[in-house]
Amino acid sequence: MNTIVTVSHLTFSYPDYGLGSRSLFEDLSFTLYEGQMHMIFGEPESGKTTLSRILCALVPAYLGGKLTGSIRFKEQLEITQVHPNELTPLIGLVFQNPEEQIIMAACEDEIIFPLENLGLSRQEIGSRVETVLERYELTSYRHTNPGNLSGGEKKRLMLAVTDAIDPDLWVLDETFEELDSRWRQVVLTQLKERKKSVVLFASKDTGLYHEFFDLWGLLGPAEGGAAGCSVRFGEVGEICSAFSGSRRRQIEHREIIRDESQALTRVDDLTFRYAEPMSAFDLSVDRLCIYRGEILALYGPNGSGKSTLSSLLCGLIEPHGGTISIRAHQEWVHAQPQQLLRHTGYLFQNPDLQIFLPTIEDELRYGLIEQGIHGKRAEELIDDAVERFSLGNRKEPPTIMSYGKRKRLQAAVYYLLERTICILDETDSGLSDDEFFEILMLLSEHVDAVVLITHDKLLAQQCAHRIVYMDEGRIVREQSL
Repeated sequence: MNTIVTVSHLTFSYPDYGLGSRSLFEDLSFTLYEGQMHMIFGEPESGKTTLSRILCALVPAYLGGKLTGSIRFKEQLEITQVHPNELTPLIGLVFQNPEEQIIMAACEDEIIFPLENLGLSRQEIGSRVETVLERYELTSYRHTNPGNLSGGEKKRLMLAVTDAIDPDLWVLDETFEELDSRWRQVVLTQLKERKKSVVLFASKDTGLYHEFFDLWGLLGPAEGGAAGCSVRFGEVGEICSAFSGSRRRQIEHREIIRDESQALTRVDDLTFRYAEPMSAFDLSVDRLCIYRGEILALYGPNGSGKSTLSSLLCGLIEPHGGTISIRAHQEWVHAQPQQLLRHTGYLFQNPDLQIFLPTIEDELRYGLIEQGIHGKRAEELIDDAVERFSLGNRKEPPTIMSYGKRKRLQAAVYYLLERTICILDETDSGLSDDEFFEILMLLSEHVDAVVLITHDKLLAQQCAHRIVYMDEGRIVREQSL
């Protein structure tokens, strides 16, 4: 097999930032091959995202750090010595968080932008755009602002951008976490049939990939007590058995009392439609109740309305028709947006939309100040949250934290807020199954009810007492577990 990337004796460390610096990688060496699909598993915060960006020369160019060693592309180009722009037609990267890549105000323009920078003809650009819009079922969204897409649809958009460029090597960082089961199969099947050179970094769902990948690797601590990490390739069974991300935990499926006296929120004849003229989506929910003590899963494919319904439930957007009622002193109140915001907390799919202060402790303190909690009591609560959610140094800036750690911080912030219901929107992405389960348990013990938004049916079955199935903006059925 011909090599496509050869990594030799790579050592990398981020800047100190006043928190102490260590080598993330030390003397790291491995090879990727043309026409092969490479799977590299790794625990959250093991360096997968950093390694994916090093392969594309984005690190240390834009995030700083010290890098030594060699990365050769097809034994001809030294990646460590070129600007990232030079790699655009050669190596394509889909970020774990697609919002870090999206820069244009329309989906079509997002695809066109890199093609224009490559100097392609108008005819070639038009042909490629039409092909990938159809391939990823985005044609009806061509003029839509990407900010109005669901998380999974944003991932499909960035896959479409990469496909339109058609690089020699696709680097995918946790790309399949926010895609529903259908799109996971569609994308993997296409990549396999088209014999693309692919390296996927993932932290869970080992069973999903067995029929598609040729080479299996594990990113983990270096052997023999050496500093940093190593990538070890081996047989699929060996790699999967050595990787803890293949195990999942399950809640106790206790009986929940679902009658009027235990309802916390009630939806009646709720309707909503986005104002964007090119959007055909509308939401219509006849009836939904959330009950005390339950973990409720909103399950459905990407774009089915789960996040839209949740935004309505917590007052971020207002319905066009119908009512959302909350229980106050044993009476039902038709809630206004400000009342819903105080009643229901919402952990966004993208934690960066909610984290905005300089340090971990600043983020945690902000909500306490809003509640009038200061002094020694505030310090005790911050210390407790830092420990419970494994946040480490409370002085650490969120901007240099991993995606998964930012999700843990986001959950810790809501743990300290006084809310009746907490909505977790695809919170499991970027976290190990154990980390997500711990967060779910901490929040479910602290609030009266939890709502999970997920496209993962197995997760819904393992972590919820009731599943509400959604599709095309409608509730199609419910299932008690």
